[in-house]
Amino acid sequence: TTTTTTTASFVVVSINLKCMNQHVKEFDKLISLLKKKKASVIMMQECPKKTAFAVAERLGDTYTCTAGSSLGIVARGEQLDVEKVELGRYNKAAIGVTVHIPITNNGIDQQQQQDDDNDNNKCIVRVVNTHLDHLNEPLRLRQIVKVAPLLQKKKDIPLVFGGDLNALNKSDYNEHEWDAIMRARSNACLEEDTGVLIQEIQKLTKNRMQVLPYLGATTPYNTRVDYLFVTKERVEINDYKIVKTIEKGLTDHNMVYADLSV
Repeated sequence: TTTTTTTASFVVVSINLKCMNQHVKEFDKLISLLKKKKASVIMMQECPKKTAFAVAERLGDTYTCTAGSSLGIVARGEQLDVEKVELGRYNKAAIGVTVHIPITNNGIDQQQQQDDDNDNNKCIVRVVNTHLDHLNEPLRLRQIVKVAPLLQKKKDIPLVFGGDLNALNKSDYNEHEWDAIMRARSNACLEEDTGVLIQEIQKLTKNRMQVLPYLGATTPYNTRVDYLFVTKERVEINDYKIVKTIEKGLTDHNMVYADLSV
């Protein structure tokens, strides 16, 4: 008997929408961009609930939405096992869902067998989206401990974790760049981020997650605070980039884009 393993690819994006509503011109630009990128999973932060559901509606009937606490996950296919964790001040939170993305012969580009409940026709992925505190690193470290149980469930399926962590990863920068960032933060009366949150996430997940590498800033301050993580050895990275949505006038964060296979 020959066992055939099917590889399915899908696109994940993460973006902070700066409280965008669905009635502004930037929203139309966002929808056009998501369609162009063929996004199957969209993780949104600072996203009003109405905006999240409007994104799903504009992308088409095959998209579903889970939203709350200024977070939204829009995905092609059914979302199950929904869990939400409140993280305290400024409406920070985390949402975890299991997404069943329909598979086609050419990947996951369109709905197939909508009424077929057979999971062999679906790519099943665990998705966790979060937004952490922007002012206090000790608080972020406590918040990620609360998020960790969402990352430790459904270990039998691939996991994609991301969002606006509001934290620096010290290994993204050389010594000169790091010193310059710390001086700029001090001059702006901001906290001195020690850059350890990413390592803490690795510890909490027992090193089974890999953070996608630094490819450029996601904020106007030439720093990265928006990240994607994927399960090691379970997820293949086909393409990964920072989409310059700040320059496009969409929001004050750049979008993180990844084309993945499982």
